[in-house]
Amino acid sequence: MTIEGPLLPGTDRRLAAVGVGTWAWGDRATWGMGGYDGDLTEDTIREAWQASIDAGATFFDTAEVYGPWENEKLLGRALAGRRDKVVVATKFGFAFTPEGQVAGNVDFYRMAMESLR
Repeated sequence: MTIEGPLLPGTDRRLAAVGVGTWAWGDRATWGMGGYDGDLTEDTIREAWQASIDAGATFFDTAEVYGPWENEKLLGRALAGRRDKVVVATKFGFAFTPEGQVAGNVDFYRMAMESLR
């Protein structure tokens, strides 16, 4: 059962009252951290996303820095065939260089959007 939350501005679509943050699912550097998720795989992550949707989640939060970029790609694969059932928010705009993170530009925006296809 989905408990409806806010109306997504500019649409007639309501989000679920609870969303799903996806940081740890896409960042392999955290997998196995503290031993709590040592068995995490792409299949188990996909199962978790599917269970979230089946339980009524309609909003997923991600970012290109989760992985980096891996979380968005993983989410895209996991949502194949069900993409119309959810809303995905992503945070983007970082260029990863040897000197550190640099604020992005329109090219980084396009790359982030392409990763969600």
